[in-house]
Amino acid sequence: MSDPERPAGDDGMESTVILSESDAREAVRLLGLLTDALDKKEGSGDDSPEPISRSELLLRARVVINSRRHRFRYFKRSMFGEPAWDMLLALYIIEPSEGRQSISQLAERVETPLSTTVRWIDYLEREKLVEREPHPTDKRVIFIRLSEKGRELIDGYLSGQSWSPSEA
Repeated sequence: MSDPERPAGDDGMESTVILSESDAREAVRLLGLLTDALDKKEGSGDDSPEPISRSELLLRARVVINSRRHRFRYFKRSMFGEPAWDMLLALYIIEPSEGRQSISQLAERVETPLSTTVRWIDYLEREKLVEREPHPTDKRVIFIRLSEKGRELIDGYLSGQSWSPSEA
């Protein structure tokens, strides 16, 4: 029996992806938005981009992080040793609903050892991309949230006119 998530075919390039119904609807919606955006750009003499909605930016962030996770089905995780980007994307995606994560929750979410997560948080904080916030009652817990600068930079990246998931 063949595994539907493993490459198939003689050339090794063909693969089958199983999407939930809601994922398929979102993929169709995204394709429509991208097609509309390209049509508008080609049809107008104005090169200034239209503002992109927060929900569209979040959808793009989810596409980026899911495509990054998908590669681990085929390649060793050690080939892609940059958890900082995954941490920023995770914080960006959860921000509207949860706003912040404890360090251990973030480490679990990006599937990175706690010690590595802490080192990268230190770096991201020095770059002013994330902020630490102490737990109000438990001094052992520190929350991490995306800073305004971090959010603006990710917004800019995801809003780029030539954005596509393959650029992630």
